[in-house]
Amino acid sequence: DSQGGAWSVTIALELENLGPLQARISLAGGAVSAVFWLQQAESRALFSSHLNELQQRLQEAGLQVGTLSAQQGMPPKAEETPSLSYVLLDVEA
Repeated sequence: DSQGGAWSVTIALELENLGPLQARISLAGGAVSAVFWLQQAESRALFSSHLNELQQRLQEAGLQVGTLSAQQGMPPKAEETPSLSYVLLDVEA
């Protein structure tokens, strides 16, 4: 629904060479946005250097892009963000 509702998903990954990564991908007002949190400064710098490429690829896929950013550290605490009372998917590879 491009007129109102907002959706978001939060994912957490442990990447071999980049360390822990958490991301919140949101869809609001017809635009997709993403915030990536990386604990290592080098990983955050690497992600930041590729955000323009990510934006171009999302646009090429026909998506309207809002904000894309890479932050160092951890995402805001759960009480600062809406949360679900259940886990939709928990996979460990």
